Amino acid sequence: MASKNPRTEWRRSVKRGNPYNINVSDQKIMIKYPFTFADLPKNIDPSDHGAYEAEIEWFNDDEDIKELYSVIDNKIFHRCSISDFLSIVKDDFIYPNTGRYKYKYPQSKTNISGLNNWISLFNFNKTPFQIMTTYENWRQFLTDCGNCTILILLNNTIGNELIKNPFCGNKNLPTSKCIAYVEEWCATPISVQVFEKIIFVPSRQPHQYVSCNWENVHAWIKET
Repeated sequence: MASKNPRTEWRRSVKRGNPYNINVSDQKIMIKYPFTFADLPKNIDPSDHGAYEAEIEWFNDDEDIKELYSVIDNKIFHRCSISDFLSIVKDDFIYPNTGRYKYKYPQSKTNISGLNNWISLFNFNKTPFQIMTTYENWRQFLTDCGNCTILILLNNTIGNELIKNPFCGNKNLPTSKCIAYVEEWCATPISVQVFEKIIFVPSRQPHQYVSCNWENVHAWIKET
């Protein structure tokens, strides 16, 4: 007998490459913190809200990164280590990783970006539900590059180059090979000309992040 738990059904549908039919069209594009049951999509019956209780609690309890939300809300960004960032500045481009950069995780070679030689990006121009319900998948990438993780915020022109997530309609891609909703890709090198801001995130104290305009960071690096 099929499970009546909507969250269980959603997880099973993710593995099949066909997301559970949750309509988020009624939601604004934004990060909602704290997230409450009232922020769930309207077509989720109140009697099923309990299926999301644990995820909402995990999301709301992570006070270490809540200060970052105002910076990455509605933004498209690339995350990298300091050494990779310096390499990007030297090249004037973010290149697809064909061995140019060191993989942080072995499985990166076999996910969607690795298999296709695409550049992995985060697109937080999503609804509160899409961001909250994938929190356990994207959270670690904001603070996992040694002592400091770099977030490169890109301007809106990059949106024309994005390869959309499988949840945007292509059900043939293996969704287990990506982060649902918020991960998207670029198949061609990304010029530093579309860089907007550089966010330096201390891994142990992410709330003490430093946000700088790209032009200022670029000038400083070129002078040193």
